[in-house]
Amino acid sequence: MDSRSPARVLVVAPDDAARDSLTLALGDVSDVIGVAGDGVPFELGAQNDDFDLIVWDEGATAAAAPTPRAGVPLLALVGDAERARAWLAGGARGALHRERDGGRVAAALAAMGAGLVVVDEAFGPALADASARGGDTAVSATPAPTLAEPLTAREQEVLELMAEGLSNKQIADALGFSSHTAKFHVNTLLAKLDAETRTEAVVRAVRLGVLAI
Repeated sequence: MDSRSPARVLVVAPDDAARDSLTLALGDVSDVIGVAGDGVPFELGAQNDDFDLIVWDEGATAAAAPTPRAGVPLLALVGDAERARAWLAGGARGALHRERDGGRVAAALAAMGAGLVVVDEAFGPALADASARGGDTAVSATPAPTLAEPLTAREQEVLELMAEGLSNKQIADALGFSSHTAKFHVNTLLAKLDAETRTEAVVRAVRLGVLAI
């Protein structure tokens, strides 16, 4: 994948609302070249078969995990750690909880595109326990580079709340300062991360290793 160009993503989800939500969320940082319903074979999943990443929402009713296409990282959106383990054992390169917002999904795809394996922090304890018992889990591939100018502790807090999809007012309320101050910190983060949008800032933060999924 050319890191200078937007990743080409195939979105697979069980219903129109889920597909539309993912497509809208990913549009800022990727090129969604195809969408498909749950269970559609990869070869029928997009009119243009040339895509870099797949995001697959398995829906509320878990089904058998498909075998990922060789060479195309797949991010599975699942309901619990057991389903995450099943997808990762089957070859998926990432697993997030289905309730994660679009910013986290975009950030996860960016990390995968950089060669990392992504596991939702909510699944970490259960997967680590499975690994200790001889089960399957996943680890990151290579360490990410660091920012030229490090974030302050306050900026880190704001970044983490941005990744959760909070507005400036909600960030201000959570951290006990004014909306004006929240906006200042957000703008500083956009500048430090060389991002034009909040979603792009979250994606870049994950790539640089300053934000966990």
